[in-house]
Amino acid sequence: MANPVIKIVRRNLSEARITPAKRDRRSGQSDEAGKVEANAASKTPHSDALTMTAAEVGRELQVSTKSINRMHAAGRLPTPIVVGARSLRWARKKIIEWMNAGCPDRVTFEGAQNGDASWN
Repeated sequence: MANPVIKIVRRNLSEARITPAKRDRRSGQSDEAGKVEANAASKTPHSDALTMTAAEVGRELQVSTKSINRMHAAGRLPTPIVVGARSLRWARKKIIEWMNAGCPDRVTFEGAQNGDASWN
């Protein structure tokens, strides 16, 4: 049986599309050279931030924050960054790499990241 997270990630990637630049009718200038759009669930207010909260990771994977917390506790997400006493953040780059790797468990993913061939 396929991992449900992988199915969701593939669906999100297939729904992303590039839209052409829009021109301002008054000035004739384009507002952007082109813009990548994704589905509404993956749009976050700080999509250019380096880290993601559990809620942002949940929106990207289309699961609840509680599910993200369970996945973290079970070792099914990359290791988060601890900010303050109780606040966790995930590096956006690591989450994207993890999704591209097929959403493996933490030990497998981090073993592969460190170049340890015995974890594959």
